Amino acid sequence: MAAVAHSLGDCELDDRRPEAAAAHYRTAIVEGARLGSPLLLANALGGVAAITAERGDGGIAARLWSAARALERDAGHPLLGESERRRYEPRLGDVEMVDVAPDDALQLASAYLD
Repeated sequence: MAAVAHSLGDCELDDRRPEAAAAHYRTAIVEGARLGSPLLLANALGGVAAITAERGDGGIAARLWSAARALERDAGHPLLGESERRRYEPRLGDVEMVDVAPDDALQLASAYLD
């Protein structure tokens, strides 16, 4: 369910429907956290980071993107696929990476999406 929600979020993001994308990413974040899946969490956080960057909130986008990348570092291998990177990175622009724990970003994403 979480992987489908993430994919639907990406489709909505591509179709320029950020509110619908955010709803799907929210589901993916909740389910990814419940399942303890860094893969699902990193990808959903990346999607939310792209939305926040497009909305002009670079600070939150930087924290969310940094958390997605932190999950990758913790896993020891890439979690975001090439298609996700090609989708999110242009939207993120020049956001600067910050030091953030993945758990902190989950709380931030949840608060932002509510």
